[in-house]
Amino acid sequence: MLTLESESLIDLEGKLAFLETLDCKEGIMILVKGNPSLERFRDKLLKYRKPQEYRFVIEGQKVKGNALAFWTITEVEDALSFLFTHRGFFYWEEKDAFVFTSPITPSPEPPVRRALRLVRYLKRREEDDNNRE
Repeated sequence: MLTLESESLIDLEGKLAFLETLDCKEGIMILVKGNPSLERFRDKLLKYRKPQEYRFVIEGQKVKGNALAFWTITEVEDALSFLFTHRGFFYWEEKDAFVFTSPITPSPEPPVRRALRLVRYLKRREEDDNNRE
């Protein structure tokens, strides 16, 4: 599992795009703290839903923690259900991070591509919000 952190979506997008060109297949954990865009997105999710206790598998290890599952995130942010055709990402409260893993059912997309898709979505959404002001 690769852990990434960044203060901006642009920098995060660059790191993920680089990992994608390297054909990275590992899971990705994106830390929220210190990135205002991710913090706003996390806060929006937590405003609507409280994390639930889950048992999940990360890189072959069983983990127990509080999380917002993929389907919960897509209930709050409906557009994501169209961008992500497979599960495999969630918000993990204890780590304050968005985690992209390989789901139980094989996904045609590696975790890095799904992480990049979320970052690009948030970046576009932020640009749209700024253009409206």
